[in-house]
Amino acid sequence: MAILTTSGRVALATAIKASTLHLAWGRGLPAWDNDTPREPRSALALTDEIARRKVNAVQYCKPQDDGDIVMLGVRFARSDTPTANLYLRTEFEFNDGLGETIRELGVFLGTQILPNRPAGQTYFLPGDLQSPGTLLAIDYITAIKRGVGARQTFDFVITF
Repeated sequence: MAILTTSGRVALATAIKASTLHLAWGRGLPAWDNDTPREPRSALALTDEIARRKVNAVQYCKPQDDGDIVMLGVRFARSDTPTANLYLRTEFEFNDGLGETIRELGVFLGTQILPNRPAGQTYFLPGDLQSPGTLLAIDYITAIKRGVGARQTFDFVITF
């Protein structure tokens, strides 16, 4: 068995960074409000996807004690030099998913949108997709009820 080298991990991060990424959000299951399950490594899709939005920003980052990106107590700083870590930020707009309860998030690579969608569209319902692409990362979260007047932002750090 071969070991994936640091330079190989940086190469993977670089390939992913050059791709178009989407963050999907979903309803999950109401039972998760009482007992959130662990995310399955074998997942290929969200349990109950609502829609997805093109990721707004993808940047390299590196662990750094005084970094301004905080993920579960670990701090990262943005990096101009390629690293094996990618920082992703997605901003859902005020009217995205109104009235929905969000319990799951998924980062997708290679989503194919139907060709007849308007130019500039960045929020896609499942019916807008020709192919959902590959689920790169999944996260089950504490339920968020989408109401009027709130823009929702999600940050991720994916380490290769």
